Amino acid sequence: MKSTTLKQKLRKIYAQRLVFPAIILIVTIVLLIWNPFEKKLDSVPVDNLSQLEEIYDSGKHYIHYTADTLYYTGQDYYVNDKARAGIYYTIDNGKCYFFIISSDKIPDNHDEIHDMTVYARLTYNDSMYKRIIASMSESLHFSMAALEDVSTPVLINQYDFAHGFTTFFLVCIIILNIVFFIQVTAIIVIIISPVSSPSVLRLGKYGNHRTLFAIAETEFDSAKAVGHKNLYITDTFLIYFTRTSLDIIPLENIVWVYNYKEVLHNKDKAKTRAPLCIVTDMHKLYKIHHISKTVSDRIIEILQERFPEIMVGID
Repeated sequence: MKSTTLKQKLRKIYAQRLVFPAIILIVTIVLLIWNPFEKKLDSVPVDNLSQLEEIYDSGKHYIHYTADTLYYTGQDYYVNDKARAGIYYTIDNGKCYFFIISSDKIPDNHDEIHDMTVYARLTYNDSMYKRIIASMSESLHFSMAALEDVSTPVLINQYDFAHGFTTFFLVCIIILNIVFFIQVTAIIVIIISPVSSPSVLRLGKYGNHRTLFAIAETEFDSAKAVGHKNLYITDTFLIYFTRTSLDIIPLENIVWVYNYKEVLHNKDKAKTRAPLCIVTDMHKLYKIHHISKTVSDRIIEILQERFPEIMVGID
């Protein structure tokens, strides 16, 4: 009797397959908790707002700046006809600078904001800038031209920074998180109950998968390898496993076996291989790789001895 059962083989295969998705799941959970795009997107630290236009012209459009006080302009920033941010301003060295701050970052009553560190994208939108200036000059009863003279057209857009990159990043991470959580959960279920693995469920094409697997388990205990340590032929099945998969093929359902040459191209090199192909009466094709022609011929010989009606080769 073997020291390793089919269930143990399956558990080992799926334990190895668990490693990669588990690592990715852990990484996505960490990234979900600690969002590196929240505050770190190669943003330039700004101490003096007079540097803004120079920074923008140099092609560096992401900054972080701590504002002493921001005042509400009375205007909102709309996306898809919904107010998503408030437009604020501050005065620095006699110059007016405009900030677009996400609604979730501002007080409900649009009060002043104090000591706020803003991670933002610098944007230049002349039409928006003109509208802001026009609205402010009207509410302040101030000349539009005069206000424009003391204002900068480069907008400090915290909303675009947060929602342009952070939202996209979070959506991607959440999707990956869900996908790999499902995958990890499914693999753990298979490790606990190998009967739920695809290798066993595929036997449902040929009858009751639990019954057939129970027979395969019993026969595997006393089976001997056929020329290859991972390939066995029992009274009822051909069993072949690799590091990542296991095939259990009912012998009486095999209708055709043949070798098929495949050419694999890798850059400028071509590699040929000839897997043993097995076709069942349920139109299921199995390929057995990494065996020698001697082993392949031996398997075909055994199958022909037991089931002379099996077709062999390609005409």
